[in-house]
Amino acid sequence: MPVRRPIVAVAAALAAILIGESPAFAQAPRPQAPTRPAAAPAPGAVSECGQLPGGRAPVEKIAGLSGMSPRDLDLAYFGKPLADLTDEDFERISDLSQRCGAGTGILAADKLRNFESVVRAAQQNRRLMLDGIKKQMAEITAMPLARDKLIRLNELADRLATLEQILPRGDIKSTVSWIAKQSQALYDAAPKPVLATVDPVSPPTAELAPSAGSGAPVGRARKPGGEDD
Repeated sequence: MPVRRPIVAVAAALAAILIGESPAFAQAPRPQAPTRPAAAPAPGAVSECGQLPGGRAPVEKIAGLSGMSPRDLDLAYFGKPLADLTDEDFERISDLSQRCGAGTGILAADKLRNFESVVRAAQQNRRLMLDGIKKQMAEITAMPLARDKLIRLNELADRLATLEQILPRGDIKSTVSWIAKQSQALYDAAPKPVLATVDPVSPPTAELAPSAGSGAPVGRARKPGGEDD
């Protein structure tokens, strides 16, 4: 009588045969741990690159100019007016332009050099004009409170009128404010006129003029017979 094998043993033997002979039942690879997404760039790096195209200054246009008026130094770039850009700012802009790559508002190396040259020349012209104004202001400050000082203030105001389209608005505004304060100090220090008072009880009597056609001079009496005193 044949011996019956346990069903579990037969199933195990059959599974071993199938796995060993068929590649379809080969051992599956172990599942890998999910990969982490690449780290996002630091917010600081993004904000630094974002400073290059920021501001109101058309840097591409300026980079193509041979020169510009100091008036345009009011335009902002890299977080400040062009008038306030320093050597350190230009070095930082150059470094960021190389690291951040091409893009709107990010100048190539050759254009960046020309942009810096144009801005620096405008800054120098502004300094020369402001030095002349500051010298004139110092001379006026040292003058006594007199008519000559008011004349010099008016001369400075006339000069500002010619520089209004050349210098930045902030320079004009601050100088006009200074002239106004100096002029007010002159008016405040000027002697005030003394008004004459009239006695309301005894008003002065006016001398009566002779009647028309009398022929007598004003203020002189006539003697009887028509002769003057």
